[in-house]
Amino acid sequence: MPGQRLDLTSSMGRAMAKVIAVFAELESDTIGMRVSSAHEHLRREGRYTGGRVPYGYRVVPNPDGAGKVLEINPEEAQTIHGIVERVLNKDSLLKIASDLTASDKPSPATRPARPRASAATRSSGTRPRCAVC
Repeated sequence: MPGQRLDLTSSMGRAMAKVIAVFAELESDTIGMRVSSAHEHLRREGRYTGGRVPYGYRVVPNPDGAGKVLEINPEEAQTIHGIVERVLNKDSLLKIASDLTASDKPSPATRPARPRASAATRSSGTRPRCAVC
């Protein structure tokens, strides 16, 4: 049936479209469950699941095997410790924020949202490319 058009003016065509839509929704739900399960598995193993790296951490290869893990970034951790110390000493949050802005310390906004994939990963050719992208 690939490449054939559905005649949505007939009741049989509309019925087929509904059946196809139900299976498409089922497949979408199944993919979502598999992805959620994979992320949960990675979290249980203590591995990095992707997304924005929390300030104070960096992504490094997993020393115990496959994948990546989060490791404390000493420079950013020192900044966080300084902020916490100032908050506990009852410094003004506005003063802390203005001091951080005036300093040369990198902020979370100056980092990329996620680690860049290597050229080999991007051009592996295993997935079809979007015609628009």
